[in-house]
Amino acid sequence: MEKKVFIKSQMAKFSFLLLGILFSCSVVFLTAQEKSGYYIQWEKVPHADFYEIMLYSRNPDKEPRMIMANEESMVIPITEGYELVKIRSVRKKEKGRTYSQWSAPVVLPEPPRPPENQKKTVKKKPPKVVYKENNPLDKVTDPRYRQYMLPQTNLFILPAFSYRNGYWVRANTVIRLETKSSISKSNTIYYCFCPKKSAGTKPFKKLSSRTLSQDLFKNVEGEFLLRYYSIDEYGNKGSLTETVLYVDTLPPRIRTESIGDGIVVHIEDYSSSLTGDIRDGNNRVLKTIYAPGKTTIPLSGEGGVIIRVTDSLENPATFTHSP
Repeated sequence: MEKKVFIKSQMAKFSFLLLGILFSCSVVFLTAQEKSGYYIQWEKVPHADFYEIMLYSRNPDKEPRMIMANEESMVIPITEGYELVKIRSVRKKEKGRTYSQWSAPVVLPEPPRPPENQKKTVKKKPPKVVYKENNPLDKVTDPRYRQYMLPQTNLFILPAFSYRNGYWVRANTVIRLETKSSISKSNTIYYCFCPKKSAGTKPFKKLSSRTLSQDLFKNVEGEFLLRYYSIDEYGNKGSLTETVLYVDTLPPRIRTESIGDGIVVHIEDYSSSLTGDIRDGNNRVLKTIYAPGKTTIPLSGEGGVIIRVTDSLENPATFTHSP
């Protein structure tokens, strides 16, 4: 028997009428009362112990969702992807359960959508007036020169290994600083190379050549900061620039300790990856190594092993363990 089903939603600002078939003598009302769910109500079915509510989608790939209710009303959640709802009553008997026929599917109202934000018009800033070379004012005292024509310092790293917000540096890495200015022909570069933790406490040095001395990277490991700027022949200072350098020019540190019938191999290095292995006296590979850490190796009677590793910055290390 056909019954009227009413769906009202003040929040979504629409109201319409559907026809559905439910179990005998029942009417279903759905109302989107809140943003989180719909209130659903139906007439009581005699001798029904509980009710099953099925939420499902027109998309056959989406699994339906079953909800059970003990009373003749409940709040069902607004769930993305579910568009239809139907109900049936369940009665418990000694031999099992009996189910009424599913009601005709009732369309759920679409949940309200927030209004789209209107894009604000952005006012374009007027172009800046840049100092021109033929300006009759003196280049040193003209404030426009000081603002727009300051010397710039450029950094070149060969070979360049980008990492996070900086660059990996190994023993053969070449770092060059070059400066340029639109007017000045003579510029001086000042730099400071120091551990990142002590940045701001170390003095700047004058760069005598374009290339930084590779002695700065000998037997150095860790996170460093290269800070630099230029000053032109008129005494105008360019902007201070900072670049993070991850330096690893030390070979991995290897040590062993004996435990019972084996040894523990400890490998330490600043880089996060290694390539190498542990071999016995017969050149048989006992363990392949991919990262710093510790590794336990069981040994035979003679107990001699050779450990060879190379870190990701191509720094090799060899260690021999003798019983």
